[in-house]
Amino acid sequence: MRLHSSDPAFKAAPPASPALGVAIVLAACAVLGAGAGGVALLSAHRSAMVVHSGPMLLAPMLGVIDTCVLADRDSSPGVPPLPADLQARCSGPEGSAAALVESTLQDLEASAAAPGQSTPYPLGYTLPVPLLQLFQREPAHNGWRIDQQAVDRVARTVRDTARPLVLYLFSTHFETGAALEKELATDPANLAQTRDGPLPLGRYYGAPVYPWSLASTQTGLTKRRVQATQAVLDAVCKLPARDIAKIRGVTLLGELHHLFPDFETGMGFAQPYRVTDYSAASVAGFQQSLEREFVHIYKLNRALGSDYAGFGD
Repeated sequence: MRLHSSDPAFKAAPPASPALGVAIVLAACAVLGAGAGGVALLSAHRSAMVVHSGPMLLAPMLGVIDTCVLADRDSSPGVPPLPADLQARCSGPEGSAAALVESTLQDLEASAAAPGQSTPYPLGYTLPVPLLQLFQREPAHNGWRIDQQAVDRVARTVRDTARPLVLYLFSTHFETGAALEKELATDPANLAQTRDGPLPLGRYYGAPVYPWSLASTQTGLTKRRVQATQAVLDAVCKLPARDIAKIRGVTLLGELHHLFPDFETGMGFAQPYRVTDYSAASVAGFQQSLEREFVHIYKLNRALGSDYAGFGD
């Protein structure tokens, strides 16, 4: 298990009213299903959102994806198999990770509370949804299609677990073992770049790190992220309102992360500082920002003591 300061395992949801979380999720569902009308509803919800103090929700992240949600695939190396009774409840047309979530949290609750006492804070969970793992190879669908069974198991986990949760959508630099990741990493447009070209695949505590680009949303990576997020939202929005109300928040924690060459040796501070991103989109944006600020190239040259012929240089 890898932990660092941006990991959800270090976080607890803020003391917000449950109504705030459900307002956000219901508004997102409205946007998904009603286009411009949904946007108007989202604006109305946002203006009415008030954060109220209350008990802090403890929401540890549970590793139920490889063992249950993606139960029809091979588990990740080192992930022990589930007991037969839990495995049976993961699979089938109504399978979900609810039983695994509850058994894990019951053990945690029992160890945290003093004999005869309950824990002082409500205990929920963070449900991780690795977006790039929600695809299966399918030549007839431009190479990949959504694994709808896995998406539906995510939604049924929300439905079948009585506890509150934080929905964690991620497709970050930390690899998830998805076959799609390897394909996306072959396209330089998906990768952050230095002056020497695309950043190479890095490592962090032995795990591969993909230097996904933040410079443009016009990439294959973004297309797949949007496709998977749409599928998850569509499935969640079909749940009854009482189940949507369990979702206290949706997090994209870790999606924006400044990456450096040789990330593992000190996250950029163990060597001369080299800022990314030098992709074509970033270079063009930088040149345009200079032109907006200085208007004429001679003003830039006067400020820098340089002799550039134009902003494109």
